Amino acid sequence: MVHKKASTGATMKGHINNLLIPAFGKLAVGDVDSEYVQAFLNRLMQKKVSAKTVKNVWTTLRVMWNSAVAWNYVTGELRLEPGRPAFAGEGAESVSGRYACLR
Repeated sequence: MVHKKASTGATMKGHINNLLIPAFGKLAVGDVDSEYVQAFLNRLMQKKVSAKTVKNVWTTLRVMWNSAVAWNYVTGELRLEPGRPAFAGEGAESVSGRYACLR
């Protein structure tokens, strides 16, 4: 969170503590993949979280992921797949149904 406004840092910290740790906290960073992230974002939309908040949470997660790549904890990118609903609830169950922690 370097070079961010204080309010941005506080918002990102809220995303981490309130949304990301509960969803990802028990996973090893290497177990996180694009499909899991997609399911998480879809689940947020199903819970009526605003699209802007979901986009901001995705940004927070990408910043964290890019740091993990830079520090050699993981390799590769997180990508949301075309054709899968990234920020919409419809069709999300097919992905998120496999991840009990996202229910």
